[in-house]
Amino acid sequence: MIKRFKKKKAPGPDNMENNLLKDFREVLVKPLEKLFNLILDEEEARRTKAWRKFWGLEKIFSSKLSRKAKMKLFEICVPVLRYGAETWALTGTQVNDLQKT
Repeated sequence: MIKRFKKKKAPGPDNMENNLLKDFREVLVKPLEKLFNLILDEEEARRTKAWRKFWGLEKIFSSKLSRKAKMKLFEICVPVLRYGAETWALTGTQVNDLQKT
């Protein structure tokens, strides 16, 4: 993908110029791959934790509450858990791993 970058284009939001990325792509591939994999692994772990918390409410969902009340609870919980999963901070270990790349 980096090979297709045009050298004369303006830098993106990261302020990295395309010619720099192209010239050092061999050096950048492994650290970027590690970074992307860390991000993907972290996102998966966050989704898993969020759903685990949600299913911790199973007693409420299997209770005699009305269907309307259960739907309202579901509509409230899912966005809250999704927001929490997207905004959890990185751990110290994860920060150290990223700094090593």
